[in-house]
Amino acid sequence: MARLNQDRFAGGSLTVSYLSEGFNFDYGVDTNITLMTSSYALVAQVRRDDGTTADLTFLASREVGSESRTVRLAAALGLDETDAHTLDASLDLPNYPSTRLSGRLAAGSGGRYLVSGQLQRGPHVYMISGQYRYEAEHVLELRARLPRREYTGTLSARTEGGNYKVKADLQLGRRIMTVVSVRPGGPEMNANFELFWNKDVDDSQHIIMEISRRGYDLSAKLRYPGRQVQLLAGLTSSGDALPRPTDPRAGHRCASYCLSADNSKFAYTAGQTYVYAYTSDVVTTLAGATDEASRLHVKATAEIAANSACDFTLQLRDVTLEDSDPKNVDRRRHVDDMASFKDELEKYPLSFSYQDGRVEELCSSQFESVWALNFKRGLLSATTDVSGYCSTNYTVRNLGDITAVIKTKELLTCRERGHLVSSLQTTPYHSASNIQSMPLLRSTQRCRQAVSAGRLLTVVCQEDHLFRPFSGGGNGAVTRTTLTLTEMNVRPTVHTRQHEPLRVRSSAMFDHSAPELKAVDRADATRLLLAEMQRQTAEDVRREVPRLFTQLVQTLRQADAASLARLLREQTQQTTRKYLMDALPMLGTAAALVVMRDMVMLGQVASEETDRWMTSLAFVHEPRLDMVEAVAPLLADAGVRTQTLLGVSAMLHRFCRADVDCAQRPAVRQAVSSIEQLLGGDCASESRGGRTRVLAALKALGNVGLLIRGEGVLRACFASKDDVETRLEAIRAYRRMPCAVVSNSGLVHTFANHLENSEVRIAAYLAVTQCATHEVVDKLMEILSKETVNQVGSFVWTHITNMQETNDPSKQYLKSLLYNVELSKKFATDARKFSRYYEKSAFFESVNAGGSVEGAVVFSPESYIPRSGMLNLTVDLFGEAINLLEVGGRVEGLEHYVENLFGNKGPYPQESISQILRAMRGRPSSNDITRLSDAYNAANDASGSFHASSYVKIFGNELSFGTFDDLSALVRALGDDGPVSFLQKLAKDRDWTDNYQFLDTSYTIPTMTGLPFKLRAVGAATVTLKTSGRFNIESWNKMNIEGFIKPSAAVEIAAEMSVDAHVARTGLKMNTNLHTSTALDGQVVIDSAKIVSIKMNMPKDKVEMLDVRTSFHSVYQNQEIPLETTSNKVEYGACSEAYTAAALGVNICSEICYPLPAASGASFLLTGPLTARITVEKTDTVKAFIFEYRHSNEAGVRKSSLMLDTPGTTTNRHINLDYMINFRNKAFRVGIITPVKSVELAGSLDVATERKHAALQLDIDRREIFGVAGSLTKNDTLRAVEYQPLVVIRGSSGPLFRLKGEVLVNKDKPKYAVRLRANTLYNYPIVLTGSVDEDDGMYSIATSLSSHALTGTLNGMFRHDGTSLVLQTATEYSVLDGPTRTISLNTKMDKEALGEQTLYKLSMETKLSALPLLDTELRAELARSPGQHRATAELMLGQRRYQLSAGLGDQRGRRFGEIAFQAAHMDVDFKLATE
Repeated sequence: MARLNQDRFAGGSLTVSYLSEGFNFDYGVDTNITLMTSSYALVAQVRRDDGTTADLTFLASREVGSESRTVRLAAALGLDETDAHTLDASLDLPNYPSTRLSGRLAAGSGGRYLVSGQLQRGPHVYMISGQYRYEAEHVLELRARLPRREYTGTLSARTEGGNYKVKADLQLGRRIMTVVSVRPGGPEMNANFELFWNKDVDDSQHIIMEISRRGYDLSAKLRYPGRQVQLLAGLTSSGDALPRPTDPRAGHRCASYCLSADNSKFAYTAGQTYVYAYTSDVVTTLAGATDEASRLHVKATAEIAANSACDFTLQLRDVTLEDSDPKNVDRRRHVDDMASFKDELEKYPLSFSYQDGRVEELCSSQFESVWALNFKRGLLSATTDVSGYCSTNYTVRNLGDITAVIKTKELLTCRERGHLVSSLQTTPYHSASNIQSMPLLRSTQRCRQAVSAGRLLTVVCQEDHLFRPFSGGGNGAVTRTTLTLTEMNVRPTVHTRQHEPLRVRSSAMFDHSAPELKAVDRADATRLLLAEMQRQTAEDVRREVPRLFTQLVQTLRQADAASLARLLREQTQQTTRKYLMDALPMLGTAAALVVMRDMVMLGQVASEETDRWMTSLAFVHEPRLDMVEAVAPLLADAGVRTQTLLGVSAMLHRFCRADVDCAQRPAVRQAVSSIEQLLGGDCASESRGGRTRVLAALKALGNVGLLIRGEGVLRACFASKDDVETRLEAIRAYRRMPCAVVSNSGLVHTFANHLENSEVRIAAYLAVTQCATHEVVDKLMEILSKETVNQVGSFVWTHITNMQETNDPSKQYLKSLLYNVELSKKFATDARKFSRYYEKSAFFESVNAGGSVEGAVVFSPESYIPRSGMLNLTVDLFGEAINLLEVGGRVEGLEHYVENLFGNKGPYPQESISQILRAMRGRPSSNDITRLSDAYNAANDASGSFHASSYVKIFGNELSFGTFDDLSALVRALGDDGPVSFLQKLAKDRDWTDNYQFLDTSYTIPTMTGLPFKLRAVGAATVTLKTSGRFNIESWNKMNIEGFIKPSAAVEIAAEMSVDAHVARTGLKMNTNLHTSTALDGQVVIDSAKIVSIKMNMPKDKVEMLDVRTSFHSVYQNQEIPLETTSNKVEYGACSEAYTAAALGVNICSEICYPLPAASGASFLLTGPLTARITVEKTDTVKAFIFEYRHSNEAGVRKSSLMLDTPGTTTNRHINLDYMINFRNKAFRVGIITPVKSVELAGSLDVATERKHAALQLDIDRREIFGVAGSLTKNDTLRAVEYQPLVVIRGSSGPLFRLKGEVLVNKDKPKYAVRLRANTLYNYPIVLTGSVDEDDGMYSIATSLSSHALTGTLNGMFRHDGTSLVLQTATEYSVLDGPTRTISLNTKMDKEALGEQTLYKLSMETKLSALPLLDTELRAELARSPGQHRATAELMLGQRRYQLSAGLGDQRGRRFGEIAFQAAHMDVDFKLATE
């Protein structure tokens, strides 16, 4: 509630009511304002119902006599489905027709906004459209369409060296008016206003007004045609509104305006100084893992003098800076160089504009350092905000005479808060998400202010930053900042000294400007680092080398060009010189670029190294003008390399994004002019090299996005009819140009020309849409409606339809232009034949993240193979779009190769592919694709017109491209020469080392103390490869390599979270180190398939395969102190000694040690150090491992052997495996020799001669264990054939078994006789005789066996006549000369047919004299007839009878079955029937 000053508005009152708690103006807040005087009444209402709409109602009424006149304004604000802001308003005035306004504001990329609207006043309708953009200046373009005329206007504003320029160009029919205003700041002000207009072409009139102010004296001159008026005035102040001219600080007024003190919540008295005690503490720790912490403490006395109601001055005194022992917070000490810290903060007072509790503007000395001004910003943030534009919640409580204001912020919602320094290049976009910065930190801020009598008494603030990855439950890497400001006393202001005029105006926002590095002679420190690095890489790369290389880079950043050049000249050893050469492109300083430039221009750097250096320029973090001045001369070289053009141009673009006046910088103009000169007059070239240089220059202009004098040349390049690819690159060069350049390029006319090349037209269309406006879209739609070329129409159609559906926030401005476009004509969009544009995007506003993939395929009417293609990948994160990668290419003349490859006469004739080619070409089908190819070649001379090109863009910068005039060159570019070529390159003695700083990124946010909170990650790697020996390589099948290859590498990533107080810092540091060192030393011999011999030496007793370590440090006294953690450790380890020590003489071990995760949930990665390693260590005197394979195949003998050995060891590990096959002698041998056993198996086989034989022998440890040999001799006589078998089995002690005999086969009739005699180990012979004789179909068998254990005979007969079978045998035997036993067997089987029934009968009888109980008699029958089967069986086993019967039938669909079983002695009578 606030009351209106009754003295100024007699009879009036002001009532302001807030229907929500405190000062929270978020959505859902209702605000009513009522102002009443004796003659006027004003009521305003604001209602915000949700997050998308807001309603405003404004009523003003005035009593005129007895009549009441009312003005009513109503407006509704909202968001549509495309996240564009909408406005619907109505205005009702007395005696005027009602006026209605509807509008739409769409936010796009790069600060561009699109405006469209409609104004209706009575029966008249006015259309308004326009756009706002920020390039080198702020530009607002508007167009208004009235019923019978159209007005256009452009308003631009820019800043030049503290001067403000505003220019307005208005087109009102034939009248043009231009207004220019210039206003420099400071105590002296001069302003010029010029107004020009003309009615006719030659009739120009103008008015000029010049205003100047010195102190509080004002003079003005007004000149117009025929008149001049001069006005002089002196201004003095009374009361407390302005300081008096006699005040020594009168020249330091900062506030450009002043809100009425009557409406202010605060009431500071001019001429008084308010003295506050200031303290701040910064604590950084690893919560949950340690009790130690890194701390800084700042104390000061802050004197804030109120010069006037809105002009204040801050002066700091008694500044101290202390740090604490991490292990004991009570042990404090002044930091080193505290005097410098104190002097910087106390040297200059800071004036600021204070408007109703808010610091609007700062006015500082031009000599004030950035960090000191930021610290003072932080102190003032106790009353305002240094963190950016944030969502803030207020709670107000009245405690008697004191009002308590509690202010809380979720800092993740802050915009323009963080500053990322990285090789990553981004483009800002707008999103309504609550997440506006990288969510690496969970940051909160809470302040409590106590206000009494309009003065701030105390402020207590706390700010917490938790590193979110791997944290949990509030534990992890944490920085806590506390700030207190307490009023000590109030006293009259005493002016004790004169101060210089205030010349620098700035906002209260944190300044992320990096201080310029001052050149420091660090030559001695550099030499020490180089010597240490050389020592650490003498044998291999040790783990410390990446850290040393990082220190080298940081040290050299402080060196000037002369020192760097001198250090390079001093290095006589190749290794130390290489360290400096690797570090140069990592420095990112002008001095380094000067040295690199001079070395390149003098030819002291190899071409590959030059290209690498030039490419690195595209990733310089924050290029400055002196860096541009350093590299600009490289572009003036007539033989400038392609990578130089691309790298330097990419760096120029990044510089110009930060410097709006870059086009006026001489170095930039020189560099761009040098690129333009390479184009000549129209990009024409007579040679292949000249054409490549022109293409590179065009791509470089596309990277820079700037022209000096080349607009006409660029238009001539794409208008030329000579080379299509050059024309395309000329059009693509507009991709980053200002929209004014694009609009004047004539590309719209190129697109409109239906006779123009379709590729050129499509490229022109894409270039024009980058700067689309309503007029441009209308023109494009008009052209499209008349389009006759399907290739162009298909591409434009698919592009528009994709843009209408895109979710990419960077394309929303174009989407809003095309959203309501109605496409009246559909084009054929077959992806196999016609050009297309593809885009898939997703964006999630809740997390402010998304991504898009877009591609394009462009065909030419002259070819069925695509002419060009492109694929682009973009990621959107937290308000920044990252164009990660774009690849593309173009090809001509490939049809000849494709058709000759797959045509009927080609090496791969494929009818299906031929049909596809015919279909894609879109011509009538032919039975012979070859005829089609010949016709095409005759018309187009395809065999000689092949040309291809490719390019790669990273972060939107084109960094690589190549051209290929034949297919073989393209194939070579796509693939290397192969691994054989790589090995041949190692044929020389090499000691190759490369050092990289692959990561150097920092993210800075302001703390409420004004000190920067920084997350930084630096990653470095050193890789070395040493080779030596003799490399004789003809092919994979023929090589002889002898020598060694020793690769080793170390990688270290240092991550730091710190708060920097300029002369001291507090923070945590985590180092992650990875190290590997291996070696391949020996010989490899390969001779086709005959010999493969590999010898691997083991020169080291221990090899570190992999070693990973992490460590934590806290910062104390600017030193890194190891952090002692309290977490318990978990250790695991395993070794292969039990498996590999005896076999190989080595022990492979792995171990890991990591801290136990905190119970609060923080990851083990942030609770303590981690180690993991894999090592290989000798357990014997192993000198080498030998693997040898030999193979031969000569004179019918095939031999192969495989040998493994570890010579020089105390334990024999020789292993040999070999085999031999003698095809001539029909013999083989397989053997294996190990330190434990030797085994050999040999054998032979011969079945081709009359005497067939086979042999097999097994030897173990060179002693025969088992052998078998056999032969078969055949004697052929007139009446019979006699076979004589012989089998001998041997054991380790001699013969075990011998078998010999005769087998006689009668030639006239089936009659056989056998007699075999076997001698065993026990010398008891075994004799087997037998005969088989046939007589009239009956076979008689007679056999006898005589042996020590068993003697007997078997006689019998066998007969089979088709329907019956009879078998009878009688056996007599005795065991060990015992009584004679008999076994008889009688079996008969009959088959009988009875009509439709077939009957099978079986009878069998056996009798055993030794076991009568097992005498058996079996009777069985099976009857089969149509539809029925029945079987019976009866078995007599001794005196026991078993009966079984079964039946199964199917008669007239009736199915039945039964089964029965009887066994009387078992009392079983079972029967089962189913139906």
